[in-house]
Amino acid sequence: MGKRLDETINFMRWVKSRHDTTHLNMLYHILALCIQQEKYEDAAKIKKMIDEEKN
Repeated sequence: MGKRLDETINFMRWVKSRHDTTHLNMLYHILALCIQQEKYEDAAKIKKMIDEEKN
């Protein structure tokens, strides 16, 4: 039973890590779009969100 619990916990960590990576990737994509469209105030907000996610 302990082995199964460890496998489940490791899987949950992997899913969370993957979700975090996907979320950051999307924020970077939105940041690039904001800069491309010269929406610098929105880009600053997105950059702040990215910095908070990294910490």
